[in-house]
Amino acid sequence: MRKCIYLFLLFISLFYASCKQKTQTDTALIIFNHDRIKDIEKIEFDNRAFIDSCEFVRLETSDESLFGEITQLETIDRKFYIYDKQTKKVKAFDCTGNFLYDIGKLGQGPGEYVHISFFFLNPKKKKIGIYDPGKSAIHEYTLDGTFLQSINLPRGQNLSVINKAVCIDNYIYCFSSINAGNNSNYIILSSKDYSIIKNLRPYPVKPQNPMYAKVMNHPYSIIDGKFHYVSLFSDTIYTYENEKEAPYLFIETGKPNISSTYLKNKGLALVDNPVQSCAEVWRDDRYSPGFTELGETNRFILAKFNFNSSFYLLDKNNNEGFLVKSSFLPDLGTPLAMDSNKIIRVWTPSNISAYQEEMKNEKNAYPKQIESLMKNYDTDYENPILVVYYMKDK
Repeated sequence: MRKCIYLFLLFISLFYASCKQKTQTDTALIIFNHDRIKDIEKIEFDNRAFIDSCEFVRLETSDESLFGEITQLETIDRKFYIYDKQTKKVKAFDCTGNFLYDIGKLGQGPGEYVHISFFFLNPKKKKIGIYDPGKSAIHEYTLDGTFLQSINLPRGQNLSVINKAVCIDNYIYCFSSINAGNNSNYIILSSKDYSIIKNLRPYPVKPQNPMYAKVMNHPYSIIDGKFHYVSLFSDTIYTYENEKEAPYLFIETGKPNISSTYLKNKGLALVDNPVQSCAEVWRDDRYSPGFTELGETNRFILAKFNFNSSFYLLDKNNNEGFLVKSSFLPDLGTPLAMDSNKIIRVWTPSNISAYQEEMKNEKNAYPKQIESLMKNYDTDYENPILVVYYMKDK
């Protein structure tokens, strides 16, 4: 009997130790060593190791759907929600590019906004929020555009610095531009009353004069309900869970990151335009500039510094990484939005005009489907085209 009890206690002890070890391993920093990352020149459209398929969505061109400048795109329930900074409208399109409706409208009345800084989708509550700095409020609508309510922000709370936001359960994770007043990369809001819960990751540079400078386009990813994000001039990707931030993944680029004293010694910490600081770091070949763009699908992690044409693509399934030297067609390097297994880019009329000129001068070879698309596109009239890359899932 004693022997049985002893064996039972020994089994429990070993089982507990095994579980404890597994938990520690699961939460450990993931490291992609430099020798595990292969250099490849580019990814072809028909490379089935990375891309399942590619879809070109021609956004309907009409008087009510015309765009000026797309600054934010989000997708949910096979619909695209797009903010046009020039017309100050958030427009909804279906998955084939048909214009559906505007979300709210300009004005002083109930459900109307004076201006838009950013918007966000709330998948759980099936609603959309628009931040209106003119009224210092967030206006809530259903996903089909029906006005719900306006919530005034706490006194003195200004969210005008935010460029992009995403809602997950109780939190809204926001990306903030560099500015003289608030110097945080990210701002976390309560999804209940939109009060600020936490500021994350202070910028290592800051403008001397009042101004905003946007040096990141897509600096975070959401996967499996987790928020992953970059820190300027760093090769480490972080995660925020249970109200704590921690390193999530490190990509060994072969060069050290810039030290904290580098910019101060260069006298660049207080330059009027922080973009100059980024350019200075990028030009110094002794160091890695880190990452400003981050995207993540079910299978792949994409990381890039915005001045570089190359980008890192990490395969989570096969535990291998690639440094892709060229991000020219397919232009995966700087996504405007990512969702599940999709990477979404926007081709503006000016982008397409440049591609048409290259085709005419035979500077680059294009896949037949793109050649046909380009030839029939009117850059003086038509709306932008969404390029949706369906990445490999398995």
